[in-house]
Amino acid sequence: MNGRIVMAVRLDAHWGVGGVKVLRSTGSALMDRSAVRAVRMWKFAPLEGVAPGTPIWVEVPIQFAPPMQILGVPIIIMPYQALPRDLNGDILMNHPGSPHTPAAADSVRRLLQKLITGFERASGQARGVDRQCIGDTPAAKLAALGPLRSEKFLGFIKHGVSIEGPESSAVTHWEAYEIVQTHGSSVWLVSATVNGTIQQIAVAIQ
Repeated sequence: MNGRIVMAVRLDAHWGVGGVKVLRSTGSALMDRSAVRAVRMWKFAPLEGVAPGTPIWVEVPIQFAPPMQILGVPIIIMPYQALPRDLNGDILMNHPGSPHTPAAADSVRRLLQKLITGFERASGQARGVDRQCIGDTPAAKLAALGPLRSEKFLGFIKHGVSIEGPESSAVTHWEAYEIVQTHGSSVWLVSATVNGTIQQIAVAIQ
């Protein structure tokens, strides 16, 4: 099981998803189904050089990662282009089941700081270790963007990219954040409980 899925996605005339084919499996039918189901709900931005109303196929990779020691929760890295461009339409400030205020803001900030600190420590102490190997992990890709400059809560959203597992008694909801770091930015889709405990994270790095 490699944790990476590559899908061919057919975009319809309105830039919604009209079809999905798995080109490269993660090796897990469960993760494949989760990725395909999530992608079917996305809406993409118009592509440069493509006439309006022209249905086309695009390739979309998604990287799943197992729970990591630093984060303690599953994290998914997806290309920024795969982020739903109609995200604002998905955002509901009063989404049913969501708290009145963001629950995960502090947790997101703490997790990112742990990633950055852990990456800097590993980079500094890993003598004789290929730096490229350190940078291959999804967590390192985020940490390598450098110190946190700003964190903006975008709102509650209907769905994210889920890694299905054993049913939990915890009630969760999805929150969206824009994270700006020294060397880049990303959008975090965070599944959290009302007390701010993060269950899953999907990140689109710009």
